[in-house]
Amino acid sequence: MAEVRANPLKSAGTVSVRYITQNIKNRRKEYNANDTRHIEQLVIDAISYLNVFTLDTIEVLYVDVPSNGVITLPEDFIDYTKISVYSRSGKLWTLTLDPSLIRFPLEQCGLELDRVLSGQYDTNVDLMPTTGYYLSPHFNSGNFMDNYYGLGGGFNRGYYNIDRSGNALLTKGLPENTTVIIEYKSTGVSVSGGTYIPRQAMEAIIAKVMWTETEYNVLPGNPQYWEKRFYDEENLLTNLEYTRTMQEHLDSLYSVWQQGPKR
Repeated sequence: MAEVRANPLKSAGTVSVRYITQNIKNRRKEYNANDTRHIEQLVIDAISYLNVFTLDTIEVLYVDVPSNGVITLPEDFIDYTKISVYSRSGKLWTLTLDPSLIRFPLEQCGLELDRVLSGQYDTNVDLMPTTGYYLSPHFNSGNFMDNYYGLGGGFNRGYYNIDRSGNALLTKGLPENTTVIIEYKSTGVSVSGGTYIPRQAMEAIIAKVMWTETEYNVLPGNPQYWEKRFYDEENLLTNLEYTRTMQEHLDSLYSVWQQGPKR
């Protein structure tokens, strides 16, 4: 069966960063390449802003748990929506959030608590932690306390926490090489330059770029005008994003009919 392609005379439903950049330069009647990188960066910033607050750009990552249980998150990670593990039978099992779980980049841990507290390890240099998190500097009985916090804790299974400062997912109780599935909200911008966005977002992005340019006096103009123009375009985009499709409307009606009283 022959492949049926879309009408080549119609414009694409997505546009690239380069397309938006050239569109802005064309509107400003700038046909040289002097300002291209500057505008391109503003376009990328505007796309990131819309993806954080307006558009739903969801990515899914499959990654195996390393030996230390610390999974490096993607560079485009903003926040997670779902985290689960993948079983051999193909089922997804959710993990439990443990806000107390923090990163311990230590080789030696889990020493006997009674021997640690009695000071029996104080003279053993090999067992003293050399990396880790500092306790908040403070004085205790006249002594300045600035030691690393390196005492190992308990062991549980199926727990996780997000280390936002380190851009990592911390896990506890998962065997090495367990497959973890992370569904997360993305900036939507690829560092390789292969970023495409919906065409309906283009006017909001252009307005955001012009707002930034006029606000910092890079271009003459009224920043209040472009600010209002941006929020108007963003509201149009939001309304379009969250407008129910006919299928969603019919599904909603069907669910109500199913739950109604039987006569």
